[in-house]
Amino acid sequence: MPLDHIVISMMRSNKWINVLMLNSGESRNKVINVSANGIRWIERNCEQRLLLSEYFLINTEGVNSPGGGTGGEAGGSSGSSVNPGNTASSENDSCNVSNVRYLRSPEGDATLLGLSLQCVDDEALNNNTVEVGINPLQLRFDENTPIALHCGHCATELVPMRRYGPVAIPVCTMEAASYFCPKNKTPLIPSENEIFYGLNHIVINPRLFEGCVTQNRMHVHCNSCLQQLGDILGDGVALQLWADTLCIGRLNADGTPSQYLMELFRPVTSVQLMLRLLHDAVPISFEQTRLFLKTVRPDGQLLYLLLLIDTHQIHLLRSKLALTSDLHGPQQQPRALIYHVEGHSIQDIELNGYKGCRINYQTFFSDEELKANHDLISLWQEMGTPMLRISHKMMVELVSDLNMNERLVMNLEKLSPADMDGRTSYLIYELDSEIFEKKQLQNMSGSRRF
Repeated sequence: MPLDHIVISMMRSNKWINVLMLNSGESRNKVINVSANGIRWIERNCEQRLLLSEYFLINTEGVNSPGGGTGGEAGGSSGSSVNPGNTASSENDSCNVSNVRYLRSPEGDATLLGLSLQCVDDEALNNNTVEVGINPLQLRFDENTPIALHCGHCATELVPMRRYGPVAIPVCTMEAASYFCPKNKTPLIPSENEIFYGLNHIVINPRLFEGCVTQNRMHVHCNSCLQQLGDILGDGVALQLWADTLCIGRLNADGTPSQYLMELFRPVTSVQLMLRLLHDAVPISFEQTRLFLKTVRPDGQLLYLLLLIDTHQIHLLRSKLALTSDLHGPQQQPRALIYHVEGHSIQDIELNGYKGCRINYQTFFSDEELKANHDLISLWQEMGTPMLRISHKMMVELVSDLNMNERLVMNLEKLSPADMDGRTSYLIYELDSEIFEKKQLQNMSGSRRF
């Protein structure tokens, strides 16, 4: 079967790349030709060419064809061929030929090449790498938009329609108590016309909620359904309310209240979430940063996500507009230039560069898992790892993306579950527009998500 998707991971320090080539089913009688300028995948009357000389030259010195194969290369002169269908170690379907390593997955749908490089053009790589910055948090209202605050569980109106001046908390992931109730300093009390906001919470004057919420110790609950909405800061200085426990009502164009309730914030992608978390986090060493995230499911179930993130960014080259959510499921062909020569199709595959992070993660999503991993959770708490509450939707999105890329990492790094403590994945830094476009394609193809 022709290739569906290509991902290249780079290790610039030792001039090495791993090239992962994915196809929708086992391919037989294919030939993989490696030359200084790139790679050719030849199967029946189809040839797919990966031209890499723009970024680096592959070291093919001393490489001999393990058997048969074709001459020629991606772009011109002769190269060396790996023919998995014939003599590339039929017992375990892997081979080691000088500067080229070849490995195929047992399912036959993933082929990995490890290639030594002669040189790397860092400027060309950087120029073709997508740069993703931190976007501002976006509320669904501004100072000119009157809103009513409702309980997100039972939809009871908590605060009638009024206008607020939104104020961003300088560090959106910091503990609200540290900002509004600093030690040995005068507390910051929000006025009744202000809403302060962070990553997943708002801070508001408690007088606005008199008579519609119940205070239980330091927690705030909806009077109607007793859903916990947030916490009391200091000695009643302010209320910190979780954004995913609330919703807002707005006015229609004719000035009448809308029957449709909406979330306070516009969606935050897992990439934007991770960039914010890493920006504000304090690394535990030069190599790693530790994040401890929690959320509460709508049915009240507590969920924990432990993340150990490598501080050094990864660098990937990836075929354009390919779906990586399910390596065995429907895939979209890479965007490419296609030629037809005497019944023979030639496809030039284009690549884009992306940065990202490598993450070891563990999820505890049931009472049984929380109990079984109590010692590990306690250890992280004893080590002083701050626990940050995010919305359930953020948690689902982040874990979904990590789960989707988990097998990608296992193929690229040749990992097996037995080798790992927890699970290992990449989070690839994509623009919001790319993420939303990919979701549309996944919905159209029926790809399953977490």
